[in-house]
Amino acid sequence: FTRRPLTYCRSRMRLLAILILFLIAFALTQAGSTGVQPAGAAAPRMPQAPPANDDFANATILAGESGFLAGETNVEATAESGEPVHRGVGPYLSVWYKYTPAATGNAAFRLTVTSSYTDLVMAVYTGSSVNALTEVGSAGPSRYGLFVEVRVTAGTTYYLVVAGDTASDWGTFDLAYAAGPANDDLAAATVLDPQGGTLAGQTNTDASVESGEPAHAGYGPFRSVWYAFTPAATGNAKFHI
Repeated sequence: FTRRPLTYCRSRMRLLAILILFLIAFALTQAGSTGVQPAGAAAPRMPQAPPANDDFANATILAGESGFLAGETNVEATAESGEPVHRGVGPYLSVWYKYTPAATGNAAFRLTVTSSYTDLVMAVYTGSSVNALTEVGSAGPSRYGLFVEVRVTAGTTYYLVVAGDTASDWGTFDLAYAAGPANDDLAAATVLDPQGGTLAGQTNTDASVESGEPAHAGYGPFRSVWYAFTPAATGNAKFHI
């Protein structure tokens, strides 16, 4: 039995280690060339066309007083020349919507992020071109959900933008919108039957407060709705909720 010098053994160990590293690198190269993803690697982002509502001029119409859009996306969306920053960032990966209320009052927009680790911002504007917009409400960033509530005027078109908080925040989301109750404002108070009656299913969900509105019973005002009652005869009137 012949004992090898220690330096010889170390040299052999180095050669073995180099060979192992070479084989690992070769295997990874082959996996990439065949389209096989190494364990734990993220799937690549496949190129695709921008969303149809990528540009301000092609904003998706939010029809009716309320609605829900599922599976919306800002993947491959772009920013336009002259587009403002949204919530102080960007603009990044923005998509557009437009809403024209039939009545003056309140409107609420709710966004739920449905992809992982996607931080989004949302803003509502008035204006007729992307480079001349006035913000009326905004929220974000958040990777979970966003809520914006604004006072709206009948017949005025409002533009809603959803955008990334950074240039890598792209993903999918659901968007819900709703107008406030029809009797949100004093001028649109629901008329009560002077002979008496019952109104079922009333709500103050998404109701707003008007400029100059007083406090009610020492509170608020918060989310008020209005009713008008003109009695047919002098006497007592009772109201129960």
